[in-house]
Amino acid sequence: MPLSNLCLLLATVAAHLLAPIGRVHAGIQFPTPASANLTTRWTVSLNTDEQRMQSFTFQDEDRTTVIVFLLQSIKDHPQDLSFAACFYCTDQCTDFLFGICIVFVDDGGYLGTLSGPIPQVVWSANRGHLVRENATLSFTASGDLQLWDIDGGLVWSTGTSELSVARMTVTKSGNLVLFNHNNMPVWQSFDNPTDSLLPGQPLVEGMRLRPNVSATNWTISNQLYITIRADGLYAFAESSPPQLYYQKTVTQAGNRKTYMTVTNGSLVIFASSTSTVAETNMMSDQIGMTYIRLESDGHLKKYQYVRWVKGWQMVQDILVGQVNDCAYPTVCGEYGICNSGNCSCPMNRSATYFKQIDDRMIHLGCTPVIRISCVAMADHQLLALSNTSYFNYIDTKTALPQLIDEESCKKACLSNCSCKAALFQYSSDDTSKGSCYLPTQLFSLQVNQKEVSHYSSSAYLKIDYNKRPQMSVVVKVLEGVVNVEPNIEFNFVATVPSNLGNDGKMASSAPPIASHLSGPR
Repeated sequence: MPLSNLCLLLATVAAHLLAPIGRVHAGIQFPTPASANLTTRWTVSLNTDEQRMQSFTFQDEDRTTVIVFLLQSIKDHPQDLSFAACFYCTDQCTDFLFGICIVFVDDGGYLGTLSGPIPQVVWSANRGHLVRENATLSFTASGDLQLWDIDGGLVWSTGTSELSVARMTVTKSGNLVLFNHNNMPVWQSFDNPTDSLLPGQPLVEGMRLRPNVSATNWTISNQLYITIRADGLYAFAESSPPQLYYQKTVTQAGNRKTYMTVTNGSLVIFASSTSTVAETNMMSDQIGMTYIRLESDGHLKKYQYVRWVKGWQMVQDILVGQVNDCAYPTVCGEYGICNSGNCSCPMNRSATYFKQIDDRMIHLGCTPVIRISCVAMADHQLLALSNTSYFNYIDTKTALPQLIDEESCKKACLSNCSCKAALFQYSSDDTSKGSCYLPTQLFSLQVNQKEVSHYSSSAYLKIDYNKRPQMSVVVKVLEGVVNVEPNIEFNFVATVPSNLGNDGKMASSAPPIASHLSGPR
């Protein structure tokens, strides 16, 4: 992830650190160790005077601080890059994460200053729970690596107590590993991937990469993920069930698990014992250090360190040519319609049923003007959108085989409260035979280009036809504070006298029908 206006703080080893003070690298003694022994403790602190830290500032878009406490040179790479165990934060540094960074170092093993690139964060431990300054990372006597917040709460741990752990190391491959007394790995960060994949790091069958919320918000996003299955690589939007937006299948044979890794600059899938290799459309080169990152928008990108400019560059959007720009699930947000990269909300000439979440950020999506409620299913109707398709059409297994005509597809959605839309894909103009999709969560739609897709498609979005008041309006009507709008269905029935308001006046009313109440008070 890009790190900006970066202040780098290099922590010297505390007095109680039992690991070696330094190590030899190309004839130079590194000032920061690559390993730590049990009973070592680090404190997240910006106080450079008390902890004898070195401070460096880089000018860029964001404001990020990185505190480095374990440093290891990168295998088979020029001396200017190293992996580091680090704490990092952004802007005012009120919240921190613990992770693995790629940093620039000089020939003496010190962090680079103005001439070095912005560090890259390639693994994080606590994206779901950031900690504050003065939080601690403890490598306990029992062999557990634990992250504690300042309130005394345990945020994250490796769960390796009583497993005979003896030491912790950042390897030359960027893997944070806990070894036992027999020098065998007990726990490693490679088995717990976040959003990035390093050269030689295997993404094994069942593992997932999940992106950050955004380039500046490093908490985990639960909307998208990629994973490896026995027959290849799959990318999903998270819902029930998950919605597929990309797949790369390979031939499977044998009993070994399928995995994907970066090797020789290419992203490669190895399938079982036959070592069948399937490569994505990814450039292979030896210019510099590379890694892969799943971005918050679902794109899978390759980043490369270009030595002669001493900087990181995004050199390839790996799925280009396989997933078009409008076929990413969140490109225009929920209910948004993508047309050549531009976003809009579903429209109707007679009424407005959807509005933008943020008029200044239309890619965030749209929301129904009237919230759909299961207690008002009689009021549900479908808003027809012609020439509109959906990314999930690539997953033919999610189509309902018993619903092959358009009318049956629409009726099935109206009779199922959890259905958000009826999506119908068909050939030519024959709507009596096609594929019906009934998603329970609707992501971005796209304008269908029949000459490109070679099929026809219509979308029918579930809406609440009646304009119903929010509960706060209902209460004000009952209290006599506001008048009933003539174009809203209240359906009040006068039956039982009730005391409304504080003036003691009497009026007749009965509780409104449940299906005509919506929204918070």
